[in-house]
Formats: sequence, structure tokens, C-alpha cells
Amino acid sequence: MIKKSELPLLIVIPARLKASRLPNKLLLDLGGQTVLQRTWNQCMAVKHPVDVVIATDSELILEQAEAFGAKVYLSEKEHLSGTSRCLELWQKLNANGALYGGMINVQGDEPFVPTTLIEDLCLERLERKEDVLTVAAPISDLNDLQAPQVVKVVFSEFNRRVHYFSRHAIPFVRDEPIERWLLKQNHWRHIGLYAFSPETCTGSKLALSSPLAESEKLEQLAWLDRGLSIGIWRSENIPPGIDTPEDLEKARIRIARKSDNLFL
Repeated sequence: MIKKSELPLLIVIPARLKASRLPNKLLLDLGGQTVLQRTWNQCMAVKHPVDVVIATDSELILEQAEAFGAKVYLSEKEHLSGTSRCLELWQKLNANGALYGGMINVQGDEPFVPTTLIEDLCLERLERKEDVLTVAAPISDLNDLQAPQVVKVVFSEFNRRVHYFSRHAIPFVRDEPIERWLLKQNHWRHIGLYAFSPETCTGSKLALSSPLAESEKLEQLAWLDRGLSIGIWRSENIPPGIDTPEDLEKARIRIARKSDNLFL
């Protein structure tokens, strides 16, 4: 019998064409390649045994991704989240007899996600027992702490398991003005990378919602509500993804500067 640790991991890049703040952002140019292609490049450079597939509901993304050599799965259009789109692919491959040691969800708008970080997450998926693993990076800017689009996460310093995610600034620092919170307490932003165990992918809890998840518009709160354990992998200096026109312009500047360690 093949050991779970000997199985490859499935990396899925959910790729939806529509985006409210930056339409068609995955197909926008970023230094001669699209945002999506640069994200795919990062995943393809992973040294751990993986199978990388883009999951999309868009014929246009399908056509362009196949043109640069990607494996692409055309999913159903009606999905409430990228995770749901990933699970559809997992179940399809499972039904066809494919075996994987787990699934990694890499958002399509993360062209600067370090390959080394994806590799770390792959190794952690094989070592740790949590149902889900995800990533946190330190917050050092007050604007990020207060911005609702920057998701904050609180987790145990002892076992690195998540207590809560929020769009609000957490944890609250009593008796201090918010301008001093970063001096008094570590604050962490959540990075939208996920590693799921095979059992979690096969179960139904990832597909369910909850009042907390609906309130904050954060699907991972439903996973906590349903009793799933979420572990944290801490990482430093992770460049932001692309969510707004301003993010895209900053990303183009980064590409133009051609930093030596841009994609490591």
C-alpha cells in the first residue's frame, strides 16, 4: 500500500474571471505575462511532487491558460468561493481514481507568492495533524491593521492553531490607542493559501457556511464553527496579492525593478 507521505499533492489555482474591484485582473499584463501565469509559474517551480491545475469557470481563462501550457479544469459556474471550486476538481479526480496526499489552494491573484512558501506548506501538510493549514504574516503598518480588506488572524503561540479570523483589528489592546497597538502586541494578517488533508477534502464541512462566516464574509470562520482545526504556518515579508488597481501598479513597479529574490 502506498503511504500517504509518498503521494503527490494537488495544487489547485481557482481562477474566476469576474472581480469587483479590478475586472479581469487575472488576465491583466504584469511584465509581459498575465497575473495568472505568474502565479502558475510559482506553483510549477515547487520541488515537492505536485500536480498543478487551474480551476476556472471562464472559457477565456481556459483558452489563455492552455496556451501557456497549464492543465486547466472547467468547473461549474455557481460557486460561492474558490475553495468550493477546488473541491469540485478534487472530487472529480478522486472519482477517476487519482490519489493525492492533500490539496493546496493557491489564489490566482498571488503572482509573488514565494515558491519556498508553497514548498513549506507542502511539507507541513505531511507533518501536522490539523484539518487545514494556512499562512500568517506580521502586520507592521497601521493602515493594514485598520483596513477591512486585510484579514487578521489570532492564533495560539503554543500550538499554532487558529482562534479567529476577522476583518476588524484583532486582538484588541485595552488601555492603548490603536496607534500604539502594533507596539504592544503582535498582529498578523492572513494569507489566502490553504493546505487541506485528504479527509477534509472528502468530507462536507468545507462546503458549509455559518452566521459568523456570512457576517464577516470569511469562509474559514464556517470551518471553525464546524469544528475543523486550522493550523498556522508563519512567514515573513510576503508581498501582497493583487486586489485593486493600486496593487497592480505596485506589482508592475516590482517587476520593472527585477529584484533578484522576487519569486523565491
